Amino acid sequence: MHKRFLGAYKDSGKAVCLLNPCVKFLFSLIFTLTAGLTYSTAVFFILAVILFSGGYTAGITPLPFIKALRPFITLLVFTFVIQLFITDGGYWAMPDFVSLGNAVFLTSRMALMIGFSALFVFITPPADIVRIFYYLFQPLRLIKISPADAALSMLIALRFIPMLFSEGEKIVDSQRLKGILPAKGEKQSGFKIVMSSLPLIVPLFVRTFHYAAQIGITLHYRRHGSRFLKLPRPVMADFVCGTLFIVTGVALTVAGNVF
Repeated sequence: MHKRFLGAYKDSGKAVCLLNPCVKFLFSLIFTLTAGLTYSTAVFFILAVILFSGGYTAGITPLPFIKALRPFITLLVFTFVIQLFITDGGYWAMPDFVSLGNAVFLTSRMALMIGFSALFVFITPPADIVRIFYYLFQPLRLIKISPADAALSMLIALRFIPMLFSEGEKIVDSQRLKGILPAKGEKQSGFKIVMSSLPLIVPLFVRTFHYAAQIGITLHYRRHGSRFLKLPRPVMADFVCGTLFIVTGVALTVAGNVF
């Protein structure tokens, strides 16, 4: 229940975390695309240095980046195997040093893209991510869907669904300690499984109704959704960083496809 894709926000109080959310999103988007488009080993290592330097300035060690790769292990292994055994023409072939090098490079490149996405999640509060999506959802107005409602629905899910999972885990642990729920690995018949689930379902429903009142407070913002979801005005440092990210990303993309 504690598994998260890419990780969770880490409030380190560093200057990187205080940048405008749009600048952080721009950083992640540009360098994720650059990592996906590069075919140069030198540019790959430069991007890796940028990634871990960004994590270091935000007070993030390499361990959270490694943990962020766990949900994507199957995808990474699949990519490695496909690149190792299948040629460019789509035929199976015995691996050689060339195919091994391509498989390692392309798999590492995908891992680097995941790393830049994870860094964005690490340094950006969930509420700011929702605000960014509010602006990305603006085209939904064309099909009569309110961007504020869509973004606030995401905010509610981000805040309260993980909380309900956590409450469910606490209830299960407490009921097992009391002997009401069976221990892990204990075999039961179908009827006993249904009956043993009641001590979990009833308290969870009570907690759900409790959090429903808090969700109502969040829904109150729907009346002023646009004002609540507006991002702060960028300052000069945000413009400088954004320009630097764009220039660096374009330069590395060109270098990675030319040299």
